[in-house]
Amino acid sequence: MFKFIKESLRELEHVVWPTPKETRKYMNYNIGVIIALTLFLSVLGFIFSMSLSTARGIIHPSTPIVNPADKPATKTELDNLLKNLSGSVQAKTASGENIKATISTGTTEKNLTGTTVSTTTGATQTGTAQ
Repeated sequence: MFKFIKESLRELEHVVWPTPKETRKYMNYNIGVIIALTLFLSVLGFIFSMSLSTARGIIHPSTPIVNPADKPATKTELDNLLKNLSGSVQAKTASGENIKATISTGTTEKNLTGTTVSTTTGATQTGTAQ
């Protein structure tokens, strides 16, 4: 073990170390390559994302490309959501069997002023949810 360490130290004496000027030059090269690759991959990712969004718009034109969670919901949208979530649903299974289910919303959410919400207990609340 000591022999290995001695030989390693002896080999380090033969290494030609770069000057401070060369070290700065190589560091600048590395930073430049990192910046160039970052810009290249960012542009490539943007192009790829836009092409997928365009393809999605062509294949499914009715689905919005913009994420609807980016903007706050209006009272009308919340009322429509609650109306669509509550009520009876009729559907057919893969085997063709008719099924009927009743769906009610889970729990009361905050800041739904004037909205009717069915709770898990079956009770209905109208007014300001706290």
